[in-house]
Amino acid sequence: MLTADEAAATFESELSAYGLHDWRVLVRSALVADCTVGWKRLYLRQGALFSPEHVASLVAHEIETHILTSENGSQQPSTLFRRGFANYLETQEGLAVFNQNRVLSPYHEKRNGPARSVLAVAYALEHSFVDLRRYLQEELGYRSAKALTKAIELKRGLHDTSEPGSFTKSLVYFRGWRAVERFAGQGGDLRRLYIGKIALEDLELAEKVPGVKKPAIIPNFLRGEGKVTG
Repeated sequence: MLTADEAAATFESELSAYGLHDWRVLVRSALVADCTVGWKRLYLRQGALFSPEHVASLVAHEIETHILTSENGSQQPSTLFRRGFANYLETQEGLAVFNQNRVLSPYHEKRNGPARSVLAVAYALEHSFVDLRRYLQEELGYRSAKALTKAIELKRGLHDTSEPGSFTKSLVYFRGWRAVERFAGQGGDLRRLYIGKIALEDLELAEKVPGVKKPAIIPNFLRGEGKVTG
């Protein structure tokens, strides 16, 4: 297992390999997630431990998806490509999950994350915070600490958490992943999704914007003559 400081070296090496020399990797204590991305910054949580496989999946998710699409979007004729089209988040997170699954072992726990989130949201919509936390731990297999933070995530924004209801953003991971999987399975070229932070349903229109450029940076696994379709 690698500490955050040890893992940081790998992320810095990956950013450098893609020519992203203006990006920085910082270790911070005041983070909820183990890894998150901000403007030209990739943050790791102090105290978090990372297996080599976890690091590889985070590189695929954060650098080879979110950072590359942001960088390519910044080269386009409209800032919308960097900021994000309507409904872009579903495609972004779906592509990120698709990419991280490529490097995870077949039975890795992270592969179940998007589907577990769907079940968790469905339960939260009809149950209280206390019942939700119990369900997350006893039925969906979350560890105690993770069950608490997941319950907080799903119930945030509610005035009374004893009432049914849920913050449903986490549904985008599963829906987006299935959409990207269908796109790739039908022969879609994943490189097209790297022109910026676009939604799949707007892809053809986005490509027709006057002055739009082909992606300047694409992941190493998508380079070459052939197209990756899953």
